[in-house]
Amino acid sequence: MLLIGVTSGCGTPHVQAEKDAKDMPDALVPVEVDLGKFDCTIPNPKTNSTILVDFHAFIKLPRYKSYELEPILKSHENRFRHDIVMRIRKFNRTALNEPDLTQLREALKASIDELLPENKIEMIGFYSFQFVEE
Repeated sequence: MLLIGVTSGCGTPHVQAEKDAKDMPDALVPVEVDLGKFDCTIPNPKTNSTILVDFHAFIKLPRYKSYELEPILKSHENRFRHDIVMRIRKFNRTALNEPDLTQLREALKASIDELLPENKIEMIGFYSFQFVEE
């Protein structure tokens, strides 16, 4: 009987599977994820001017989704930043003058959607935002 117990694995530690992030007690608590600082120039050949855009963005989403998004953001940082800059370069002065920065928020959301399609973003915010036309 003892031989059966030893050979069937009794007495050895059983490795438990990690809990799914959704099952954690604070999984739905919203957290901020820093998207970083962005500096971008938008040339305007018609007026021979350039708009300099400078902002620092973050998103708020459930904690369990932040566990999925943060490693992806880190591993795809260059592609993500490039995608944001390319979207912003299509903006005009009117888009940057919007009081709620709706088009900028939509550009950030679209870039994040490409990395993590079901991301559950609750809010996109800015620590700072400014633009100057030279």
